[in-house]
Amino acid sequence: YKPYTITGIEQRTEDLKIFELDGDLRYRASQFAFIWAPEVGERPFSIAKSDPLTFLIRKREYDQEKEKGLVTDALFQLEPGDEMIIRGPYGGDAPESDKREAIIVAGGTGIAVAPRLAEKLNKQGKEVTVYYGITSEAQKVFESEIETYARYFPIQDYQTKGRAILMMEEHMQGSRGEAAFYNV
Repeated sequence: YKPYTITGIEQRTEDLKIFELDGDLRYRASQFAFIWAPEVGERPFSIAKSDPLTFLIRKREYDQEKEKGLVTDALFQLEPGDEMIIRGPYGGDAPESDKREAIIVAGGTGIAVAPRLAEKLNKQGKEVTVYYGITSEAQKVFESEIETYARYFPIQDYQTKGRAILMMEEHMQGSRGEAAFYNV
């Protein structure tokens, strides 16, 4: 367990925040870390950036009796200057592929994996595209980090489930289908 100080919090929606911490944490694409909330517990969260260490966190529905959303509720009460206790990183690196094209499909906080994964795949010489399903423009995050290494399509769903997948299929019309897919 290592304490980090929160240096910034960007509230994107009522239930979505980006937490920026002092210091860094070396990690590989698709790894995660546990964030511990004292007297509440800990939960795994994908690491969005290493320097400064950054997490994208969605507040879960809170129900103390069913012990749901306790950790995210506690994290959403933190402010800049408070400590966040981190354990990790954990998990494996994203799998390798011999395909020349890579497609990352993300939903919700899964987009936190995309910046590092897009960077890794791009540096392997792959043409990278990221499709990100969102419910509002405020959820569009990490644009500059992703666009450095990939084409980035945040797709608002307008209450249509799977709209990001439909848009991806439309963009792939005429493609030979020789792409590696990463669903995050």
